[in-house]
Amino acid sequence: MRYSVIIPAYNAARDLEACLRALMDQSVPRDQYEVLVVDDGSTDGTAEIAGRYAVRVIRQAHAGPASARNHGARQATGTFLLFTDADCEPVREWIAEIVRPLEADPTVAGSKGAYRTRQRGLIPRLAQVEFEEKYARLRRQPFIDFVDTSSAAFRADAFWQAGGFDAAFAAASNEDTQLSFSLVAMGWRLMFCERAVVYHRHSESLARYLQRKWRHGYWRVRVYQRHPHKMTGDSYTPRSMQLQMLSAPLVLLLAPLPATRRLAQLSLAVFLLATLPLVRRAAAAGVAVAASIPAVLFIRALTLEAGLMVGALRLRLGRALQRAAPSSSGPAGEFNGDDGWPRG
Repeated sequence: MRYSVIIPAYNAARDLEACLRALMDQSVPRDQYEVLVVDDGSTDGTAEIAGRYAVRVIRQAHAGPASARNHGARQATGTFLLFTDADCEPVREWIAEIVRPLEADPTVAGSKGAYRTRQRGLIPRLAQVEFEEKYARLRRQPFIDFVDTSSAAFRADAFWQAGGFDAAFAAASNEDTQLSFSLVAMGWRLMFCERAVVYHRHSESLARYLQRKWRHGYWRVRVYQRHPHKMTGDSYTPRSMQLQMLSAPLVLLLAPLPATRRLAQLSLAVFLLATLPLVRRAAAAGVAVAASIPAVLFIRALTLEAGLMVGALRLRLGRALQRAAPSSSGPAGEFNGDDGWPRG
């Protein structure tokens, strides 16, 4: 096989069938690619649904998506490892497009595709506008430093040279960022492949949306621990988002005190100015989406900050526990790694 498509699936019965139907009808000849579904300890009908299709079903105890992807990659036979998620529906040209940069340039180790959505709810439309803002930034760069696993392809040799996904990322957040930064640090190139589209089901409620943002902040600390220079920026994160994360907490901290109220007002003005690029972009998605942007981004900034703070505190606590008991190797979920980070 030339291409191996790997899908981690945990209790994915709701979405998996649409994903597999799309993968069975690709523009690439069927004898050139295999599809591997890694059932990550599901308790619903995930494995049964996968068994209806011409795919390889691999089962493992629940260990998270990073572990599941690595498990699938070890079983894969393709020269190129392609990743998508069970809640993604690739377009017919997805395989052909996602591998195009890798086949054209041997120095390119990975390529990143793009999200679209068919959802019409306010939060999904807002999330899609966020992605479009980031794609606009990626579009201006010949090479990038981030490939997310919803629509991704890697050279198998480069993937394993970088160690694959770090399975200590127990949640679906930032394991792909860690791998991407490592590949770039090793001298490999990554590219944005906008036509490699998957249709995705974004978070449908504000609570789920913010939950994902908190988790992103929390696990991002682990990435920054290994790649501290990325704290100043990367190819994917808009500068406006960095300004929002700096100014939003200042508004809350400074507003209650009369002596600093003017500074709070200045911080709020900076925050609102930083939201304007996304507000303008959101206008095409509807007045309701554009009008909700400042409030949602304010909460988003605070949520990301909270995740970063909790992640940093847990890291410091892990290091303190290591110093107190350097030979300790407790069970999963305790602070027992060589980097002071909690496992699980």
